[in-house]
Amino acid sequence: SLIGTIYSNFSELAIAKGIDYRFNANMPEVEVVVDREKIELTLFNLLSNAFKYTERGGTVIISCELGASKQELWISVKDSGCGIPKEDLNKVFKRFWKGVGLSLANEYVNMHYGKLTVESEVGKGSEFCFSLRLGTSHFSKKEIASIDSSEVKNRQLSESVITLASDFKSLMTPSD
Repeated sequence: SLIGTIYSNFSELAIAKGIDYRFNANMPEVEVVVDREKIELTLFNLLSNAFKYTERGGTVIISCELGASKQELWISVKDSGCGIPKEDLNKVFKRFWKGVGLSLANEYVNMHYGKLTVESEVGKGSEFCFSLRLGTSHFSKKEIASIDSSEVKNRQLSESVITLASDFKSLMTPSD
């Protein structure tokens, strides 16, 4: 799955930096229609920042859970890094504040009719959460057609659907 692959890509970095790296998903299997590349880049950016700002002995956790309405999936990346000052929280998604990564992540999540949020406290860490709606009812007919059309560089629909399963416990390998 997409998240499992990205999680695995950061495992060696977690070991090298001595960071406790975990994945929590206590939920049934769900399918979400997404632009795989954009959601992959979003997660990669959030994890890269988490590892960048978390010191040896810290923690980085990816979590997935269904929203209260069971109509959306929430994915979070939480770290025990240095945190973001309260006065800067309203700037983190602005282009070029400290690069373009969080701005692009916000744009990509918005393209999926989702929401990207941040909570942070200096000295305690940050948590970035984003939502992805389940199903396809939030997409326009034109967007649905583009998913099905061959214009999407001959990608199959299955490449636009990510499956998240509750069996990620096998991926949890905290570093020692």
